[in-house]
Amino acid sequence: MAAPIRGNVYTLAQVLKLDLDDESPFLIFVRSKSMVIQTSHVTDDDLLKVPGMADSQWRYLYTTDECCPIFHFVGPGPITDLVDIVGTLATPKGFPREPRVYLSNFV
Repeated sequence: MAAPIRGNVYTLAQVLKLDLDDESPFLIFVRSKSMVIQTSHVTDDDLLKVPGMADSQWRYLYTTDECCPIFHFVGPGPITDLVDIVGTLATPKGFPREPRVYLSNFV
């Protein structure tokens, strides 16, 4: 499939077939905060197994300077039908992940 077109809406099944330069962060808004669905611990097949996920709709917004394409969830239904949210961590339903904590020293 071709590269995404800014503003177009794609199903997740279509997004996974697009010609992308990098993995896509799937951007969602929960309680007025932007979050990214954590997908590094699942395969594309795992994502498509989540009920409703393959047909979920995502608007292509842009590609970052780091070549990451950004898609925003547009429906149908609430995103909480597709993901589990624990604190600030969003994961595909049925695929939990332990939160990782990174500590940095600032000079």
